[in-house]
Amino acid sequence: MTFRRASTSARLYTRLCLRTLFHLVTDRCLSELSPRCGLTTHLDLSWCCSPSLSPPALSSFLSGRGRTLTHLRLGNCPAVDPGVVAIIAKSCPRLREISLAGCNWLRPEDFEPMAALQDIRAINLARTKVGEAQISQIVQRNKQ
Repeated sequence: MTFRRASTSARLYTRLCLRTLFHLVTDRCLSELSPRCGLTTHLDLSWCCSPSLSPPALSSFLSGRGRTLTHLRLGNCPAVDPGVVAIIAKSCPRLREISLAGCNWLRPEDFEPMAALQDIRAINLARTKVGEAQISQIVQRNKQ
């Protein structure tokens, strides 16, 4: 096995924390990482605020790789928009923990798709505009 082949093995990317590389995470970065993330269960893109990281690229990544995610942290990530929240609800059925803390640009109704998630054990929506109705819907679906 060559070093290149070994370094691109999906087994090395089961837990991916890019928070400390926040300034380097771009659309291209997610596109390059996507083929390696077939086994990723934990993804942390908190504080990834590069102007070169767009909601469509994040949506595309989550659509393609969300099915294996159990933990997702997108706190203070400006690429999170209502469309990304909807993609999370649709593409991440195994999600147990999620953080959208600090995404205060999202409106209360933007959180409604999250009620489709059924295995949530921990959720961090601190410093968001989520409403009581949306929280209630999410809790009702996730009574574990």
